[in-house]
Amino acid sequence: MAGGAGNDRIFLGGGDDTLIFADGGGTDRVYGFGQGDRIVFEIEGIETFADVLTFASGSQGRTEFEFDDATSLAVYGLDAHALTEDQFLFA
Repeated sequence: MAGGAGNDRIFLGGGDDTLIFADGGGTDRVYGFGQGDRIVFEIEGIETFADVLTFASGSQGRTEFEFDDATSLAVYGLDAHALTEDQFLFA
């Protein structure tokens, strides 16, 4: 699942969902992130879990990734303090 360019609101359903977030993806909001869901980052310079952590902030129940003024992702259902490497893939 990918929002593409622009500012999107994406609602994930049951099952194992894969969200693709790329350079120029805009300011997106994702709701319903759960067990088995994954985020694929197609963003230059984001190649490892350690890279992801440098852009992550938030609180219980929400994680925000801010890559630049025009590219950010807020994920509801993903606790910023409990991120694990298996929740992310890199392209």
